[in-house]
Amino acid sequence: MKKYFLIVFLFLFTFTNELFSQGFAVDKGAIIASGSFSFSKQGGDLYEIGGKGNTIVSLTPSFNYMLFKNFGIGGSVSLSSIESYHTSMSELVFGPHIGIFFGNEKSTLFPYLTLSYRFISISESYTLLMVLI
Repeated sequence: MKKYFLIVFLFLFTFTNELFSQGFAVDKGAIIASGSFSFSKQGGDLYEIGGKGNTIVSLTPSFNYMLFKNFGIGGSVSLSSIESYHTSMSELVFGPHIGIFFGNEKSTLFPYLTLSYRFISISESYTLLMVLI
């Protein structure tokens, strides 16, 4: 247990020292990590067929490493799953990006522009309904 605590402590100490050694948030050597998670459940007469509505789940982590002041490279991954009455779809999107960040030492917001290339993998499955008369 002490071994794991020591490893976590050393990792956090090293990582936070690297963050505090920067002049500001988008200075050379800074690391910016971000992400998002979403969950959506749709129901009611409009969406439900056979008592089942639509469910959408999405997870998107992203990171940037600042090579120069206000210029960084990074990557992102997006995992999504959509399920409805007769359809199920999974999507994996990943790829690198480069970006220009705007701001200086006194800025509190850092707008940015990125250029990305994405690889997409989609898998779908359908359930066919047969009606016998």
